[in-house]
Amino acid sequence: MTQRRTGRKAAGEVLAVITDYTDEAWRQKDVCCWYWKGMEGRARQLGYRLEMFSLGGAGLDRHRLRGVLLARGVRGAILGFSREAEDGLVPEVEGLCVVGLSTYFRGLAVDRVHLHGFHNVKLALSRLRQAGYRRPALVAPVRNNAVVGGQWSAAALEEQWQRAPEERCPPFHVPVHGLKMTAFQQWFDTHQPDALLSYKVRVDEVLQRLGRSGVGVAYLFGTEQERATQSGIDGNLDRVGAAAVDLLVQKLQLNEAGLPEFPRDVLIAGTWRDAPVRE
Repeated sequence: MTQRRTGRKAAGEVLAVITDYTDEAWRQKDVCCWYWKGMEGRARQLGYRLEMFSLGGAGLDRHRLRGVLLARGVRGAILGFSREAEDGLVPEVEGLCVVGLSTYFRGLAVDRVHLHGFHNVKLALSRLRQAGYRRPALVAPVRNNAVVGGQWSAAALEEQWQRAPEERCPPFHVPVHGLKMTAFQQWFDTHQPDALLSYKVRVDEVLQRLGRSGVGVAYLFGTEQERATQSGIDGNLDRVGAAAVDLLVQKLQLNEAGLPEFPRDVLIAGTWRDAPVRE
């Protein structure tokens, strides 16, 4: 109906994915590849084409990039993969329909699609308790927890309040400068967790160095390598990417360009993935 009313056809129309990587280094990151797979597949289903545009690449500053997009007839863009060090560099989006993927380019207040961090931590801790562990605990970097709006620590602490005192174990926050063995050992010996839910910390190796055995390990958000050997949460990032395309297409159909007055967040729940059975 939108195509008949506006005279525009989706077939072949380009949807921009804006990044601040000046090359294809993002392809080396599992997270980015999972997002891209979902975005590309959904765009193809709906008759669109995805094209990556690099902010800072080929002389495209934030002003020129917008001009190039509009000159090429690109009406919609997804704020894709950005590096934390470049958070102050944001594209101009006036005249474009825009959706944010996760917290990339979080300096712009746009409608966004995220993985559901709170749900994912709650689900993981629940599954660990179902497996027989009584004192599971979260181990995650302060910086990454801040990026998701504190959802991980909020879920971990909320979980503790529902438990008897002997089953409570507070999360361990890894400082920005990295995990310190002394601090971790002190926390571990004080609270005695029997299972660890970790993100970006190889807690299995840390436990081995400390000589601690019999502790369960699961990933909150694993790499392909971790998924091959451990149980944990699948963030369904391909579904997150697909939902970002769905939201952008909706905004295109309604001609909702520019920054919204009341930004909305769409949350996609993760699922638990058991470790592969070894033959």
